[in-house]
Amino acid sequence: MNENMYRFKNIVIQENNNVKDVYGHNFFHKNNREFLGGDDNSLFIAFTKDKYKYIKITHKIKSDIDGLRFKLYYALLPENAFCEEQSFELGFMDGEEYTYILRLKNKSDAFRFDFGFKPINFKFQKFKIQKPTIFEVIKKMSVSALKNYRNVIRYISNNHINLGKILRKIKEVGLIEAVQGAKEKAALAIKEGAADKTIQQVVEPYQVTIKQELEPNRKKILHFIENFYTGGSSRLIIDIIEYYGHKYDNKIFTMAYRGKEEFLGVEVEVVDVNNKKDVLKKIKEYNPDIIHVHIWEGEWYHKVFSLLQEVNSIKMIENINTPIEPILREYVDKYVFVSNYVLENFHKKDDSKSMVIYPGSNFHMFTRKLEGEYLAKDTIGMVYRLGYDKLNQYSIDVFIKTVKKRPQTKAIIVGGGPQYEYYVDKVKRAGVFKNFIFTGYVPYNSLPSWYEKFTIFVAPVWKESFGQVSPFAMSMGMPVAGYDIGALSEIIGTSEVLAPSDDSDKLSDILVQLLNDYERCKEIGRFNQKRAWDNFGVETMVDAYDKVYNELLER
Repeated sequence: MNENMYRFKNIVIQENNNVKDVYGHNFFHKNNREFLGGDDNSLFIAFTKDKYKYIKITHKIKSDIDGLRFKLYYALLPENAFCEEQSFELGFMDGEEYTYILRLKNKSDAFRFDFGFKPINFKFQKFKIQKPTIFEVIKKMSVSALKNYRNVIRYISNNHINLGKILRKIKEVGLIEAVQGAKEKAALAIKEGAADKTIQQVVEPYQVTIKQELEPNRKKILHFIENFYTGGSSRLIIDIIEYYGHKYDNKIFTMAYRGKEEFLGVEVEVVDVNNKKDVLKKIKEYNPDIIHVHIWEGEWYHKVFSLLQEVNSIKMIENINTPIEPILREYVDKYVFVSNYVLENFHKKDDSKSMVIYPGSNFHMFTRKLEGEYLAKDTIGMVYRLGYDKLNQYSIDVFIKTVKKRPQTKAIIVGGGPQYEYYVDKVKRAGVFKNFIFTGYVPYNSLPSWYEKFTIFVAPVWKESFGQVSPFAMSMGMPVAGYDIGALSEIIGTSEVLAPSDDSDKLSDILVQLLNDYERCKEIGRFNQKRAWDNFGVETMVDAYDKVYNELLER
């Protein structure tokens, strides 16, 4: 731990006798209690001496960015503290003092706090993690109950419930049953009203299917990936399995997996990389011919490579799927970068071990004939998991500004995740909710039908190493506009429809100009479809990985 982290750790532990350790990342000490956050995600993780079911957080942090959110994650295991899937929001760092009492789904002793995704100056004025008293918990529960009661009254008032009907109902079934029935009816109506355009849904799992008959004596590929959830890196592995599973037996070791909720027909095992002996035993039992590690940032991968040192005679591939530096080890045989942007900006070596393989997309599924008025009109949209790996709290702003500048425009937000409710609330507060559709998570197979509703695909990302959603849109024959970040210009082949990073005013102007020029949108769409098929098809990708596997196996 460097000097910056020692200073920060001491501040936190001095104010919290129940905190036993603190891990910080990507922020720097300036003086006294003042720190500077980096241009990537700044965070710290506090490990407490006891596990909590209820937790009380008090913080007062002065920042130079208004409205920057302070996000809390908790984890069942300390090494999972960076996992977005289990998270609670703590509001805004705008100089005010906040106190939150949160009920966790499970007891936890590892809590992560994220500052955001841009350089910030902040002064750590107060920060405490405590166990709330029983009276504070009861008070919070009472407030929640009162809010629900107010919702019922508001529903009755807004819908002009007839007093005569209520009295007749009481006479018919009794006071208690009548009140209970009214509460249930109101709660259902409120729930249905909220879900009318904002649907957070559980979708059916994806069935992984190998396309050809299995060959005898298949070589074995063992994949390491931090989590095996729906996403680009997981999809890359699935594509390899579906197209070349007849030739290679594939197994996946991961830290987090939802099982049959996500995928069917794939062999996935959750492993604890802290238990080095157990994981090494599992590796030797499987006896892989190649180990393929799919990395993004996180200590988990450093632990993976620490244990892989013990089996370094096995051929190894390291995929760098996000804009980060590779984890360099002399026993890694091949470094595969997701784009030239990542290779050129995050790798300091020019060697024969390094190469680029673009993620491939199934364009047979994401395509259509570009004839006549094939392109929808007056609609912008995006398809992302609404987490923090590519989007931030400002990503929704360009949609809000565009529909305000051009009121006939509709916006469709496809995807769910930690920022879902925040985006919905921000749109409602902007007064443009009637222009929006929030789908929540949707089945993978239904994605093409959602793309068909867009005139323009918007990529309001703060980081982009590659990403499949933009090539999907290109193959569907539509313009892609966004921020000039990472590999996005490399993907679409131009910067003309890209705005400077986080300049939502400029990007909204670009979108308005495109929406007002339907013929230009179709012209860009036709160019994009050809570029996508020429460069980013799934067959091109899996053939490239097969070639790499063959080269390593022949050595």
